[in-house]
Amino acid sequence: MGLTGIELRKIFRSRVVLLVLVFLLIMDTFVYGNTGNSYYTVFGKDSKEHIAEAKEDGAYFKGEITDQWIAWVTGEADAIRNDPANQLQGDEREAMKQKLADQGYDYDTVEEKYAGAFIKEEVLSSRSYTRYEPAESAAMFSENALKLMAQQVSAIREGCSGRKAEVLEKAAKEAYPSLANNDTPVYDYNLGYGWMNNIMLCQHYILGLLLAVGLSGIFSDEYLKKMDAMIQVTAYGRRKTALAKVKAGMLFSILAWFLFMGLNLLLTTVIYGWEGWESYWQDWIFITSPFPWNQGEALLAGMGTSLAGTLFFASAVMMLSSLCRTPVTSMLISFAFLIVPIVCEQYGEFRITAYFPSSLMRGEYIWSAYRPVYLAGTAVNEQWLIGAAIIISVICTRAAVRIFERHEASN
Repeated sequence: MGLTGIELRKIFRSRVVLLVLVFLLIMDTFVYGNTGNSYYTVFGKDSKEHIAEAKEDGAYFKGEITDQWIAWVTGEADAIRNDPANQLQGDEREAMKQKLADQGYDYDTVEEKYAGAFIKEEVLSSRSYTRYEPAESAAMFSENALKLMAQQVSAIREGCSGRKAEVLEKAAKEAYPSLANNDTPVYDYNLGYGWMNNIMLCQHYILGLLLAVGLSGIFSDEYLKKMDAMIQVTAYGRRKTALAKVKAGMLFSILAWFLFMGLNLLLTTVIYGWEGWESYWQDWIFITSPFPWNQGEALLAGMGTSLAGTLFFASAVMMLSSLCRTPVTSMLISFAFLIVPIVCEQYGEFRITAYFPSSLMRGEYIWSAYRPVYLAGTAVNEQWLIGAAIIISVICTRAAVRIFERHEASN
């Protein structure tokens, strides 16, 4: 067994690491299943019922969102809304008119332009009508893209001026119209992709905890046990040992990522399925990005980002371990490094923390919104800062090796 294998075995032989690993696997499974069930219960359905209905509707409405598709969907929905049998009549209709008038609406105009205002309550809540709501929302894909562009342009004009405003405004005007006019989105059932994205939003806590526990002692444990002096006179020496520790730490991190990502992919396969790879990604509420990705492409981008964030965090934990004399100190600082950026990024002035390891581990999160920055006279997508994260990861691992190599052994 090579030196890297020995170091990797040392990590997995730790009872604390094994206990934490088992606990987190159980927790991951519980969180994945319970999140969906809790969400659906709010709507008076269990997850199986909701998934079955979503698959049925996806198969019924599946197709490219073209003018013909939009006309078909809105035509069927309008037929339900305009059916006299589905509308309030007599005194009930007059009462609704008065209610609209009391709220300041011109009810004659509402009655003329939107018969849906007078639909019976039982029809509004019926499955035969509510099934059209997601499809009608999808029909506004291009309209919503242009609305987001207008909001971006307005925010840019309010936030800056001069050459910077011109460049950023031009970039926004090129990004969203391209998505609205040149991309043909697809409507399909895609709950599996949505829930994989949701579970990745919690992934940083699970993976971060495991990496902090598993790697905090990779160097500092040698200081605590006063083994660093002995390592100096072995055939391998400190440098080779340090390199082996870094390789083992990275392998441990990759294996941990594959384990939890594989578990979540398996749960998604069993519970939701993978229909809808080609379906559109943006929901225009939480995901407002102009990237012309479908659900499958967005998932791959999110998984790659999550892996990069995992390795970034692992490299930082190992560097901390090389600096701290005890694993406990290293672990506590690692926990802080995991949690503090997530808290700080809620505030605009700390937006850069979205590119710290714990945020990158959340997958699609950093790609879900338009984040242009003005750099050297041009507009650049802020998301490309992920490249800097990769560079910093390399710097951290090299620093960990150098620090351990030069560490003065305690007597």
